[in-house]
Amino acid sequence: MMTEQVYSIKDLAGFSGVKAHTIRMWEQRYSLLEPTRTDTNIRRYSEADLKKLLNVSLLCQLGYKISHIAHMADEEINQTLLEQAGKQAGDAEVLNVLKICTINFDERLFYSAVDGYLESHDMFDLFKRIYIPFLNQVGLMWQANSICPAHEHFVSNLIRQQVAGALNDMRGAVPTSDQTFVLFLPSGEMHELSLLMLQYLLRNAGHRSIYLGQSVPAEDLQQLLAKMSGVHFVSIFTAHSSTTNKSKYLDKLADMLTAKECSMHLAGRNLEGFEDRDEPWMHVYAHTGVMIDALLSI
Repeated sequence: MMTEQVYSIKDLAGFSGVKAHTIRMWEQRYSLLEPTRTDTNIRRYSEADLKKLLNVSLLCQLGYKISHIAHMADEEINQTLLEQAGKQAGDAEVLNVLKICTINFDERLFYSAVDGYLESHDMFDLFKRIYIPFLNQVGLMWQANSICPAHEHFVSNLIRQQVAGALNDMRGAVPTSDQTFVLFLPSGEMHELSLLMLQYLLRNAGHRSIYLGQSVPAEDLQQLLAKMSGVHFVSIFTAHSSTTNKSKYLDKLADMLTAKECSMHLAGRNLEGFEDRDEPWMHVYAHTGVMIDALLSI
């Protein structure tokens, strides 16, 4: 039997964007949530509390008054969200809907939000402004044990299906740029969804991309270098287990690129502290979004 996740008021504030003192006020004034308390009187919230607060927070962002929401039944709140998801919503609102979809395993709401967003935005915006920031947030939520692996698998596979469809639609596109990007994940790294979206963004910009995929040994990159030069290598570090000794690994990559007229672009939370390397061809970014902006400006 699965043990229900328990959250602190700090967790709820972080997920929802609603300040802790506002959550307390809504509890007192509207009985919006009913947390349990520890022996030392510390609030503890259930998964149902988190789901409700996310829903309420989103309706507030969409212009509904808390005094009105507080009197709505849960089913009415859910139906209102389904009708409003993605309609004239900004990026923050859509990101909040995706959090709700993840917590609730709600595929129907997911597609409603995405389809609504695409009515006024293109696939480029969806990937760069919504999915990539959202996946970063999902990673943090998972590391904090605020969601379980099943939540991550659920939403990642929904996004993966859309990315695969978008890439399939571009399979016959002829590059309009003379730049070539080689996309790979280092040994031990299996989380390739952000890299797949990056492939779409590069191809959408007219660049040629060579996709090597998951857990690629450095030796395989050397074999590719023996056949071509002047390419841009791109990778993302997500898993803590990927390339445990990162300093030596980056040194090895740098040595491979010497005199090859190539560049290496790397991003990920696990690379914090490595941004100030001396090699002019080695570029390390703390966040995937920053790396995307740099690559698209080449």
